[in-house]
Amino acid sequence: MDDIVPTMICREFTDISLTLDGTAIVCADKFDEGIHDNCGIDSLFIKRMNEPDSLYRDCLNFTCDDACGDTSIMVILKAYDFSGNTNECMVEARIYDKLGPT
Repeated sequence: MDDIVPTMICREFTDISLTLDGTAIVCADKFDEGIHDNCGIDSLFIKRMNEPDSLYRDCLNFTCDDACGDTSIMVILKAYDFSGNTNECMVEARIYDKLGPT
């Protein structure tokens, strides 16, 4: 029986640029920097750290509201191996609206 949790190697900072409509959809693999496990990684999920009651998802939506000022969004990346073991890391998502309001 495998009881070894995945080894987390996550991007410390991830820059995200909003699209023309002021949104960005970012999936969990964007924050992966080489996560590995002795029996393989089954899945990756993410959620916002400031929403502790929210569910983990495959992808997160970011909007121009997230790009206000010098604020970063802390994201929790969770990995599952094929035996159901999990581990987490935190990533700082920096959201940029390079186009500005129209």
